[in-house]
Amino acid sequence: MVKKQFLCVELNEKQVQQLEDDFLESDIVNGDLIAVSFATVQGTVKVFNQNGDCLNTIYRNDKDWNVCLETMKVLKYYPQSTFGENQQYALVMASDNRTIQVHTNKLVYKIENAHQGMIRGLAIWEVNDGLNLKNIILSAADNDHTIKLWDGLDGQLLKEIKSSHSGLRWRSLHCYQENYKPTNKNYIVYGSKHGTLFIFSLPIHKK
Repeated sequence: MVKKQFLCVELNEKQVQQLEDDFLESDIVNGDLIAVSFATVQGTVKVFNQNGDCLNTIYRNDKDWNVCLETMKVLKYYPQSTFGENQQYALVMASDNRTIQVHTNKLVYKIENAHQGMIRGLAIWEVNDGLNLKNIILSAADNDHTIKLWDGLDGQLLKEIKSSHSGLRWRSLHCYQENYKPTNKNYIVYGSKHGTLFIFSLPIHKK
């Protein structure tokens, strides 16, 4: 049972600007890496650094696979050798067929039937657990109105949160840890169709 603390907040101009900056940065950029999706049936994806060098190209041949910019994130892993020597990042993508895939230069793992509907929201949460940096993948979909938290290392489902009452706009899905220090105060932020910003906190560790 996940205890949720819902807040409706009013932000000042500085806070709004910071929130916008955070959302912009978290959409497609992580450090010096940028992921770009091409509008093809195959869902071709390229990963660039900020110098414009193409680091990776992923070609999909699955007719049911189509990836869009909103459902694709660059995920950095620590230590660098997690997925192989000198492999410093992975790419997380969600498809029209409800599948989440994690790629480096090859497929690392995939989560099939992650949601009941098309995945609309995807976020990467870098959480400091006091010992090292823990990567959490958050996803949200149309039909089941849930936010799901997955372990970024192996794709294991950590938590499932029902949020159907708010009329969610999943593309605003965002998450952060208070002051970016080791703490149990972790928050997920999302917006609703009726213009309200929701914030709720929860522990990320299993009980």
